[in-house]
Amino acid sequence: MVLTKELVGIAAYAAYLLVPCFFIVAIYRTRLHPLKEYPGPVLAKLTDCYGGYQAIAQRTHLDIWQNHMQYGPVIRYGPNRLLFNSATAVQDIYQNQNFTKSHLYVLSRLGGGSSLFSTMDKDHHRHKRQLYAQALSDRSTRMFEPTVLEHLDVFLKLILKSCDSSTPVEMTTQCQYLGFDVIGSLALGQRLNLQTEEKNRVILRLLIAAKTQVNILMHLPAFRFLSPVLQALPSRQSRQFVSALTDVFTARQAQESEQQDLYSILSGPATEGIFENIMGEIIFFMTTGGTPPATVVSALFFYLCRYPECYKALTHEIRSTFSSGKEIRSGPHLASCRYLRACIDESMRINPPSLATLWREQTQDSRGPVTVDRHVVPRGTQVGVNIYALHHNEEYFPDPFAFRPERWLETAGSDDSARSKSQKAFIPFIVGPRACAGKATLYLEVSLAIAKMLWYFDFESAPGPLGKVGEGEPGNTRGRHRVDEFQMFDVFNSHNHGPNLLFRTRGDFYSDLV
Repeated sequence: MVLTKELVGIAAYAAYLLVPCFFIVAIYRTRLHPLKEYPGPVLAKLTDCYGGYQAIAQRTHLDIWQNHMQYGPVIRYGPNRLLFNSATAVQDIYQNQNFTKSHLYVLSRLGGGSSLFSTMDKDHHRHKRQLYAQALSDRSTRMFEPTVLEHLDVFLKLILKSCDSSTPVEMTTQCQYLGFDVIGSLALGQRLNLQTEEKNRVILRLLIAAKTQVNILMHLPAFRFLSPVLQALPSRQSRQFVSALTDVFTARQAQESEQQDLYSILSGPATEGIFENIMGEIIFFMTTGGTPPATVVSALFFYLCRYPECYKALTHEIRSTFSSGKEIRSGPHLASCRYLRACIDESMRINPPSLATLWREQTQDSRGPVTVDRHVVPRGTQVGVNIYALHHNEEYFPDPFAFRPERWLETAGSDDSARSKSQKAFIPFIVGPRACAGKATLYLEVSLAIAKMLWYFDFESAPGPLGKVGEGEPGNTRGRHRVDEFQMFDVFNSHNHGPNLLFRTRGDFYSDLV
């Protein structure tokens, strides 16, 4: 009884101290703060917990878009955060030497050394990027194409097998397995065999969980105090994850190979002192390179099912450009498929592979005020542009939720000025010195996958509830109400489910695959 009274007394004393502090902080952040004039959700002005909650719910991109629609092109999305929604802001933030990566990127290391993603020093980042570029150059991409085609051949045979049994194919999962098989070969020269074996699939599952944690940390830095606890919790999957990665790295280290995979480049003598943790770099590389192609392909097939005129136009282009499935490879014929490229770009516009806001802050050595889209930004403010929100800004993309590949095509009567305006706001790979280095590799992998699938197969949505996977839900009040929008979940990269498709062989062209 005495102990209970003491605890009640301590709680009351703490409340007497904390309640006034809360009101003082609230008054300062809403009435006296340098960002007080900027509109935004009241809770976001008070605490980072607002953005953290949206990140936990995996709907940050939807909430940011809704707030831009309500408050305008500049919103306050945290006590010290400003979000912009214009192409001008993209240039002012991501191509401005006065801005650098936010200190929040340190939180993405999760106990390991810095990777290309989390490296803060600009010179250090530039040296790392030059070495990454060796693995992602045009020459390396051309040399790597046969390996991509080998993995894609496995993918196509699995689809062919589904035709025999009339089994729906869940595109997101199967495309993610394909993407990680491809990136595993490029990173380590190792066949992970996710498409055909269960063993290494735990790598994919745990990397998605890690990205989710990083995304929450970026919006709610206080969550970092729980990270050591979460990592210390015993988990069978965590042990399997470590075991699978260790086996893959051990196998690669035992190879005396001349191949130009990323591991051979990063572990060379010339890189000594540049990379603190090669395993961390490889894991980052696989994470950023494995899931985006899956998002693009899955989203595109979702929209082709719902826009039959686009499906018809794309299949006609592919089947009239090539004379056989084996002819589909990089070169002038594939490059001439302008409608294919337009469909890929429109898919990445509506469903960008990354949903995260890439936060920036003023460098320590910059002098004077820094402006973003004519707004003076106080020092210490986190600034950024959310790609999803910008890609759905009607100022740049009229009818932003409609799948319209023709908006990217130069045709008779098309509006060149409108297309130029759209292109300036199209940033699926972001821009500037920190832009994604794997753009060419993604376009190659996605183009080959789509062209070959449409050469060998026809498809349609699975019947019943399975065919609705990936759709929005009418009446949903959380931004997921559009039935014809492929739903994404923010785990830093985008994460999604579906569509479930029934494939049919096209004539006897499938004999190439047997």
